[in-house]
Amino acid sequence: MNIPFSQDHWVRGVQLAGAPRRSDPAATLKEGKDLPAIYNVVGMDYFDTLGIPLLKGREFERREVETTNAPPVAIISQNLADQLWPGEDPIGRSLQFPSDDPKRAPEVMTVVGVVPAVYWNIFEKTRPAGIYVPLGQKFIDNVKLHVRVAPGVDPANLMLAAGKELRRLNPRIPLVEIKTLRAMHRDGMSVRIVRLGAILFGAFGLLAMFLCCLGVYGLRAYAVACRTREIGIRMAIGATSNAVLAMILGESAWLSALGLGLGFLLAGGLGRVAGQFLTRYPGLTR
Repeated sequence: MNIPFSQDHWVRGVQLAGAPRRSDPAATLKEGKDLPAIYNVVGMDYFDTLGIPLLKGREFERREVETTNAPPVAIISQNLADQLWPGEDPIGRSLQFPSDDPKRAPEVMTVVGVVPAVYWNIFEKTRPAGIYVPLGQKFIDNVKLHVRVAPGVDPANLMLAAGKELRRLNPRIPLVEIKTLRAMHRDGMSVRIVRLGAILFGAFGLLAMFLCCLGVYGLRAYAVACRTREIGIRMAIGATSNAVLAMILGESAWLSALGLGLGFLLAGGLGRVAGQFLTRYPGLTR
């Protein structure tokens, strides 16, 4: 089982059932073109546990997950169904994984369900196509057990209880890691890169603000020094020190307000761009 945003996924080519194996990129689906899709091996109630709604069909049954002699089936994402059978109902249709060995027959499966596509990487612009097969069809030695926490239950206590229960059922099961899905996403490489970029941009922003303040102070100090004669004449004909100070500060405040206004406009525009990028992360489904 693979986990979204964990840099742990496998892409496989998917063809229409009965299509020949072709390497020509200009080939059509009927001529053997294969479509890349995120491949995942899952168990029962996987979609309900992760909050991925079932759009059509059904989830996997117990015999498909726990036995190896059930008819091969698959659940696919809506965008993969739209590419394979545009405008048609994909339930009951057949597709296959092409075989790299010409002597080996391709793996043919029947579509029993359709789910929304999910993001697998925070840098993806669109949700990739996905295909899911039951655990009984494909043995994997690296399994992730997903447990949905009820409202009001402490995830830390539940993780400890789940680990104890697994060890009680089979002490030989190696529990490599137990953590929440939020922590798994947070510690993923893609999220770490985004977090590091945010920290660097923040540090550079503070440095730029310090240099700007230093530059503005230097420019105003130079401007005041150039107006020493003017200031002396103003004070000689009766201007007070408070009036001269108010004049200098007023001019500085006007320039500062102009700079802040332009800065807020630019920050608002960049904030919208960053917001569109970051809003992908909290929700996995459409």
